[in-house]
Amino acid sequence: MRLLLFPVLLLLAGCNGSDEPKMVAGQMPACDSKFTRELLVNAIHQSPYGVKVVQVGSIGPLSGDNAKPQTPEPPVEADGQRFCQSHLFTNAGEGDVYFYLKWMDAKKEKVWLQLTVSTI
Repeated sequence: MRLLLFPVLLLLAGCNGSDEPKMVAGQMPACDSKFTRELLVNAIHQSPYGVKVVQVGSIGPLSGDNAKPQTPEPPVEADGQRFCQSHLFTNAGEGDVYFYLKWMDAKKEKVWLQLTVSTI
């Protein structure tokens, strides 16, 4: 099993363009939202490792036993973070990634996605 650390990616709330997923300022995106899925894929594609996501498998809040994503979505942590996990299929194989979403500003208009660990 190989563990990788990925760089961080920032996307702003209310992306321009009708085909891009949107987020509502002040509402932390759910782990399995279209916005978060695309943010996750973009973060990996922009990493210096050359990994490309072929398909996003299960995705959801980080569960206590890490066996599978937890449902329903738990509330955002007190410090404004949401912890998530996903199973991905990539050009480098399949595996799990763990990441969190965090507010970047007091207005809650910018979301930061940080990949912390990957088993890909």
